[in-house]
Amino acid sequence: MAQTFELIVDKIVENLREYITPPERYLSRELLRLIVFSIHKTLGEQGKVTGEDLYHVGKNTGLWISKLASGGDFIHSLKELVEFSNKLGVGEIEVERESKERAVLRVYDCIICRDVPKLGINICYLPSGFYAGFLQGMAKGYVSSSETRCMANGSDFCEFVVERREIF
Repeated sequence: MAQTFELIVDKIVENLREYITPPERYLSRELLRLIVFSIHKTLGEQGKVTGEDLYHVGKNTGLWISKLASGGDFIHSLKELVEFSNKLGVGEIEVERESKERAVLRVYDCIICRDVPKLGINICYLPSGFYAGFLQGMAKGYVSSSETRCMANGSDFCEFVVERREIF
């Protein structure tokens, strides 16, 4: 079963390769937002999904999508993440600060928070996981991400601190 699932995911990722340049976006931005909020509403109301769950969904997605990129060190991987995310229309990402092991990403027009009222909390668990997974898949090592600012919490942008460390 797990092997079949991996084959299906590999096929989806391969299909995405054809559709990552505008205007032919395979999965529209609004449809993706609807799916994310539907998962959260459906499973969240049943007490079956947490922010951590959404983070891990994002991280697995990022790991799979990273197969479309060329790989490299952490700095190169950041550049590919920004380019790829901007092509998909998930938000305009700027790298605020970077080093060989750490970066601060600012996301304007975030796919999750766009048009969301001020909720007083950070809600971007899924993109946070996606950034960590994408970078982990490319730069090797373990990558984590945490959201430090959120448009849903009153900020003008969402901000994520991503950190890489070697696996020993």
